Amino acid sequence: MPDALPPLNALKAFEAAARHGGFASAAQELGVSPAAVSQLVQKLERHLGKTLFTRFNNRILLTDAGKAIFAGVTPALNEIAETVRRVSRGNARRKVVLSALPSVAECWLAPALSRFLVAHPKIRVDLRVEDDPAEASSEADLRITYGRAPDPERVQAELIRDSVFPLCAPGFMNSHQGRRAFTAALGPHLIHTSWGASYGSNPTWHDWYHAFAPHEKIDMAVGHQVNASRLALQLARDGVGMALAHRWLAADDLAAGRLIVASEKTLPLGQSYFIGWPPSRARQTDVMLLKDWLLLNVQPPTTGQSPRP
Repeated sequence: MPDALPPLNALKAFEAAARHGGFASAAQELGVSPAAVSQLVQKLERHLGKTLFTRFNNRILLTDAGKAIFAGVTPALNEIAETVRRVSRGNARRKVVLSALPSVAECWLAPALSRFLVAHPKIRVDLRVEDDPAEASSEADLRITYGRAPDPERVQAELIRDSVFPLCAPGFMNSHQGRRAFTAALGPHLIHTSWGASYGSNPTWHDWYHAFAPHEKIDMAVGHQVNASRLALQLARDGVGMALAHRWLAADDLAAGRLIVASEKTLPLGQSYFIGWPPSRARQTDVMLLKDWLLLNVQPPTTGQSPRP
């Protein structure tokens, strides 16, 4: 049986070349020369007695035989790599590597994860807080992103489509009764959240006023500015002003009375949050258990209600 297997280096060179669509990029990934990649691919072709690529100058295209081999080689190599990683850890208990955006990790995931670990005490988790795009997320068993991650090899499931609405501390509302009608006078007390140049679908106070108070002229240059949703919630909790906050991320604060709803008029986020994982992790019980639990418990339990097992 082992005699029927082609050389592993030849398989790795073929897989990298097929994935990148060229020998040069594959060579850069593997740390060898493009000529070496070409030679390894030719060695595999001789072993199989099949032509795997059609070559056009510097371009390569998979043949029908190449497509069939590529479909089987990629998951096999991933499985081998995962087995090596698992064995190299020796007797150490494996941790599920969970990567998430900072605001999601702080406002929702940490409390939710605590409930999961109480229900499943034998599982260990390595929680990593990373902005998008997360280079290190390639090592993660599970990754939570805003919007679908641009990775065709990663399996992804929609976690939640959140919305935003005005929230503030009870003390702030008591001190600003005259501004409850959301007139322009509230402008200096608004907390604005900007996610940065990479994002353009998060609703702003300008969008909210345009939808629900179009006759009010809001000066977006006044008020407070933060670059993360969790910071907007913190300022609102401290009574600094009124935030256009995520209903999902603010759920615990609302349940505890630290924040109150100033208006039920909401705007949906431009995209949903997704949870993704490499296909090879689908065989790992602990990873799939955590993934399924997070999908089932995406909304925190109400008072007196236990999280789902």
